[in-house]
Amino acid sequence: AEVCTCSACRPRVLVASHPVASHPVRPPLFQVAMSERLLDVLECVEAVAGEALAARTEAQAHFTGVGPPDLCYVLKGYEPTLGLGLRSTLKGYWHSVVGLDASSAAAISAYLSELSQRQEPGAWLSAGEWRIVGGTYCAWDAFAQRDVRVEVKIPGGVTAYSVDCHGARAPTTEEQWRQLGVCAILRALCSPPADEALQLLPSPLTIEREAEFLEDVLAIAQLGVDIGGAFTDAALASMSPAEPPAAGAAVAGGGGEVGVLCSLMWAYFAQSHRFRQAADFFAQVVPLHPACAALLARARRACGESTLALDELCYALDKHPDNVPLLRAQADLSLELRLYAEGLALSSAAVQLAPRDVQVWLVLARAYLLNGAPELALLALNAAPVHVRTRSREAALELFPCAGMATPERLTNGDAYVGPQFSQKPNSNMVAVEADAVIRSAGEASVALTGVAALLPDEFVLPAELLGNNETQAYAVLVEAVSEVGWEALLACRDKVFAAQGEGSAEGGREGSSGSAAIAGANVLPGGDARAEHAAAALSPAEDEVSLRASEGEAEGEQTALPPGQRAVAGGKRVCRLWLQRLFEAMHADLQALSDWQQEDDELEEEQKMTREADTEPIEREGPDFREWLSRARLAKRLQQADATVEAYERCVAAVDSAVEEHGNCGTPLDEMPPELNDFHVAASLALLEIYVDDKDAIGLALGLCHSLIDISCTPDLPPTGERPRAPDKASLPQEVTAALYRLVATHGLKAVRAATKGRAHRAVGEVFAEVTAWRVSGYDC
Repeated sequence: AEVCTCSACRPRVLVASHPVASHPVRPPLFQVAMSERLLDVLECVEAVAGEALAARTEAQAHFTGVGPPDLCYVLKGYEPTLGLGLRSTLKGYWHSVVGLDASSAAAISAYLSELSQRQEPGAWLSAGEWRIVGGTYCAWDAFAQRDVRVEVKIPGGVTAYSVDCHGARAPTTEEQWRQLGVCAILRALCSPPADEALQLLPSPLTIEREAEFLEDVLAIAQLGVDIGGAFTDAALASMSPAEPPAAGAAVAGGGGEVGVLCSLMWAYFAQSHRFRQAADFFAQVVPLHPACAALLARARRACGESTLALDELCYALDKHPDNVPLLRAQADLSLELRLYAEGLALSSAAVQLAPRDVQVWLVLARAYLLNGAPELALLALNAAPVHVRTRSREAALELFPCAGMATPERLTNGDAYVGPQFSQKPNSNMVAVEADAVIRSAGEASVALTGVAALLPDEFVLPAELLGNNETQAYAVLVEAVSEVGWEALLACRDKVFAAQGEGSAEGGREGSSGSAAIAGANVLPGGDARAEHAAAALSPAEDEVSLRASEGEAEGEQTALPPGQRAVAGGKRVCRLWLQRLFEAMHADLQALSDWQQEDDELEEEQKMTREADTEPIEREGPDFREWLSRARLAKRLQQADATVEAYERCVAAVDSAVEEHGNCGTPLDEMPPELNDFHVAASLALLEIYVDDKDAIGLALGLCHSLIDISCTPDLPPTGERPRAPDKASLPQEVTAALYRLVATHGLKAVRAATKGRAHRAVGEVFAEVTAWRVSGYDC
């Protein structure tokens, strides 16, 4: 049969990444619905005209971060071939957009005008065709918390205005267009949702436009507003009493925290490993936002200027001694540079100012541990408010679709609309790690495992896999403690500071409380600020002994609230909180699994030695499969066993290759093999790549993994004729591979990485190297 090459039969860019199977030529002439499509744009068809705009207006009150993707809404009418004017009711269509330059109404109207040119013509000898007669483009201004909308009538004029969550309109201003342009670029830099009705355009930010973009960000920072409509501390301080902030306005970050805008700008520079440019930018931001001195210090540290980073933080702390991010950053840097006493003093001061911040308690626990006080480190962990919910800065780096949108009638290709899958990793075309979340019980809580961890059988999922984010960070401190003093010594420290169950009975403490008590005179801040509580005071036992409860309800998680400031102690000891007890149990399970693994390897080595000495044939026995090797690799990584981690991941990849070869020997076609083989292969390869990029002796191995991942994920489209398939280019690279190449150059230098390719790099890899030079990534000139 003849193969159709018309526009209606071409594969959709946003619908499928694989070629569409060939089918007979043009459909019957009476099918005219094909003409409602736009070329290479998948749209949702409204069930009721105007419901998309109304739903977006109602949802504005719930927008967070940089907001959702832009909404492009168009009206189409069916125009008969014979007759005058439109002869049918107008229908509404919409799709989401990320990457369009929204800095002016002209740029937005040009996009809508382009869509009108991409309307597919009607079928041959059809009775008429669909035409776009108007549209509305909606883009969220995350600073002003208003939706800027541009209405275009074809033919007709262009009208721009802003809308609040109540639907009230207001004219746009020049400052608002600047803010909208910055928001559009930031949304293009974030990870978009995996929405099939999303039109993902190339980022409007280019090398030539970067200087203008940074100037706009600095101009917005000078206004003192942040994403989310919040005011920075500096802006509030400069306001007169007669000009209070608008009703409902918040303080950016609160307590001198780094705002969302600055966090996004740090991610912009850090993801591309351009730390020199980051230092130059944040040096201009620090006078406007003192907490950004922590980001400036991180940039200096990444450039190898540790002394200058300390100087920057000291200078900022002299002016703002109560700034928690600065204290936390200098404490982290001091511990990294082995200035343990200074790190302890700084983290103690940070705990005084922010007793509800779990991060400063974790830094304090590390400081006590590195200062040779594991007992106090355990007490600091016990006092950390691990279960207090805090706003995640990482959430600002991900776009979410507009909530509350009405369910469309269908898509323009005839399929039913499927909403974005939040479990998938956006902006990545890796063909793996897309497993649905699996709910597994973790003591009193239930944890949703996603990705490859959800594919692991229950017997390979250890308790540490079920820990939350804050618990995982506390677990890392426990692992460091085991490395410092050993498991048995750590258990002895636990018995020394925590009361065992059954030592007494009383009123236990509530889970999640801050665990601090005010003791006069214990203060490390300059000047003896009486409003702060010293960390050591919070860790010291109370003078009044209260017996512990010994009922079986403790084991079942039952707790009784204590009066404020009271401690549950017995003989000067504390009550170990349930979550910390679970961490010890998870640590014991991990160490036992590691011991079993090592014992198995020792037995195998002894067996091989005896076989060689006896000069007999080795006994064949079935070893671990790829699932168990991945579980062991994750175990070794948690316990900071570097060599065992690499070995387990390498064996996982080898086990997957063996399984693929076995299926191939049985005659199984490649497309019919279990999909989990590809999932585990990609997961182990990405983990190995993350390890190899930091090893100067493994640059070649890292590049080999990059090429392997490109071959797996970048399946070239079948050419329309008998031509050779096109090699993958930069645009088709998975973001994990691109990030690894950037990191290789930043760590080892472009010359060393080019030399390791030995002239046999993918074309896409060569394009990344050219991009590294153009954007002046760290290491591009060495």
